[in-house]
Amino acid sequence: MKFEDIEKYYKRIDIISEANLINFYATRLARTKSYDEKNSIIRAVDIIKRRYDSFYEYVFIRYTQDTTNKFFSDEFKYFEANEDEFNKACIKFAQTLLDDDDLDRLKKRWGKYFFDKLKIMQNLYSKDVIGLNINENKILKEIIDYRDSRAIYCDGEKITNKNLSKYISLADREKRRKLIIAMNNNNTECKGYYEEKYRDLVVIRHKIAKRLGFDGYLDFSDKDRCRIDYDHNDIVSFRNAIKKYLASNAHIIADIQKDKLGIDALYTYDLRVYFKEYNPIPLKDPYLLLKTIAKNLERYNPYLSKIINKIFDENSLDLEPRANKVNMTYASYLHNYDISYIFTNYKGSDKDFSNFITCLSYTLINYVSSYNELIEYTNPQDDIVRAYSTAFAFIILSFADELFTKDDKKYALAYKIKVLYDILFYCLINEFEESLYLDIKTDVDERYEIFRKLHSEYFPFLKIEQDVFDVGMWWLNYHTLFNTPMLSINYALGALSGLDYYNNFTDDRENALKKMTTLMENASKEDFLKSIELSGLKNPFIEENIKDIVIKYIDNLASEYKKI
Repeated sequence: MKFEDIEKYYKRIDIISEANLINFYATRLARTKSYDEKNSIIRAVDIIKRRYDSFYEYVFIRYTQDTTNKFFSDEFKYFEANEDEFNKACIKFAQTLLDDDDLDRLKKRWGKYFFDKLKIMQNLYSKDVIGLNINENKILKEIIDYRDSRAIYCDGEKITNKNLSKYISLADREKRRKLIIAMNNNNTECKGYYEEKYRDLVVIRHKIAKRLGFDGYLDFSDKDRCRIDYDHNDIVSFRNAIKKYLASNAHIIADIQKDKLGIDALYTYDLRVYFKEYNPIPLKDPYLLLKTIAKNLERYNPYLSKIINKIFDENSLDLEPRANKVNMTYASYLHNYDISYIFTNYKGSDKDFSNFITCLSYTLINYVSSYNELIEYTNPQDDIVRAYSTAFAFIILSFADELFTKDDKKYALAYKIKVLYDILFYCLINEFEESLYLDIKTDVDERYEIFRKLHSEYFPFLKIEQDVFDVGMWWLNYHTLFNTPMLSINYALGALSGLDYYNNFTDDRENALKKMTTLMENASKEDFLKSIELSGLKNPFIEENIKDIVIKYIDNLASEYKKI
């Protein structure tokens, strides 16, 4: 079925009736002794969930395509008004299932990972925190609206949150410096607002964790992020190893970067510029770009190429910006129609290209995951997804010459360097967050001092102009701190496994491709470490593995960087 044909058959589902049906099945499950009937009930609830999920995904897509479309705007509001009742029914069913006498047999039938994940997620729900969740979302909405309303003026140009990334990587160094100063001045003007809002968020999240029976938000966040096979102690060890082997050796790349830019010191505003004339130009037509990727993937993984061609055949993609279209990038899967959907706003910049590749990788892994039996399986966790998306990007870079009209080698190299810096950034954010959630009474000056200290530990190769730029205040710019607390470390872990994959890819391309396929197939069936193990990649929590991955990657990257 083509995507546009869905509207012919579209009908709003009755969410309350669907919730009542799940409640009925929960009662029936609690009463039956028949193992076969229990499996039939699990399948029946799975069908309801897929129906509900397909309804939501379609409505969300149609609403974001055109926010002035009143029909789908109203449908989306209907969903938001009733989703809580559906979630409560799912939690009731999950608890009934976890209490079942045949649990061990059911785990063998449906998979242990499903039940591990189910146990974690149902324990995070309580009617006692609904009010707190509402207040948290209200504050986040206020922050988003506030950010979007702010503008920075630099050399007469208006720079907003939506176009900021374009200016951070300008070739003109003086313009970049002026931008950083303007951003710093903006932080000074806004700091009172952000300080208050962030404090409120930390307090609310701490209360949520305490009401749900956790010692604090850090313990809660491990469960909230579905970390089944590692915990906070593992994360601390991982960060320490990143400081020891990545932060202390990143100067090797930074020194080459300084040489390429013709500068004596690398400043914060130089971090995303790798050549004096950093101007990679990808294909301007996103549809041609996707077709070219599909063609090249045929020699690497024909199955992935087939999925992309299916997306084209079904016209389930919306790639170009236009009025009233939401400015975001996401991948979706509609279970009941067997349709993957790609949604992005591609304008042809190098950043648009990176977002496009990431979105495509999400689309592919979601499609493969959809063929698992239960809908809970179809949502791989962020650490696994980031490992896959990073590995996938490295494969795409191997034929970058067909995707760029200019400077394809420079773009490929820029991406490889950015992955290194991103790992440092994600670990920095995570450790900063940890300090604030461990002591929710941290005052403003202490926050700034903590960030300054951590910034110097993770980015020792950067020079800071303290007279014009207060790095301690820089945390105010990072949306992830506000919107997705304690998530960034998942990205760091996944990215490191992506580096491990790239090392494999340079040594043995054919074997590495098999590893990527295995990672993709297990992404939503196994936890993070099990997926990594089955793919033949190194455990990223073992210090010696981190050392080996980082040193090998930096050595290869330095050699490549010098040649371009």
